[in-house]
Amino acid sequence: MTTPKTPADNAREVSTPTKDLARLRFPGSVPGVLRRGSPVFHIDGSPYVVLEMDGSDIRLHAGWAPSYNIDLDLTDATGRAHLAWWVDARSQFGRVWYIRDLRFHMTGPDFILSTLDPNDPRLLPDGSRWVDAEALSLVARHVAGLEADHA
Repeated sequence: MTTPKTPADNAREVSTPTKDLARLRFPGSVPGVLRRGSPVFHIDGSPYVVLEMDGSDIRLHAGWAPSYNIDLDLTDATGRAHLAWWVDARSQFGRVWYIRDLRFHMTGPDFILSTLDPNDPRLLPDGSRWVDAEALSLVARHVAGLEADHA
């Protein structure tokens, strides 16, 4: 006789398809998002780490690239931390600014996080919840004024 699986056991077994992972990228062209050590994807799909920056030019292991050809990788915990710090730095009143802004948008179907399922069992390669990374992406897109760009 086998032990029945709990919902937590089932959630741990669910991985995120590669096509969904591609959605967890944030435009590197947004000023201030990228920093040294940021995990990124080049426009050709190759993963890199930012080594240094000179204005809007980014130096990767493969050489220099313009920031509009680079996306921050939100499947990586470092990428999510860099984006969260960027959002926090844009706050007018400390960390509560974007929470207050989100509460303003919580009424009706236009709330930016209303399409997310908090019980989504998908996990990122590092074991983090996919829905948390997408929520961060949506909040950051809202702060950057990029809501229309999110698919």
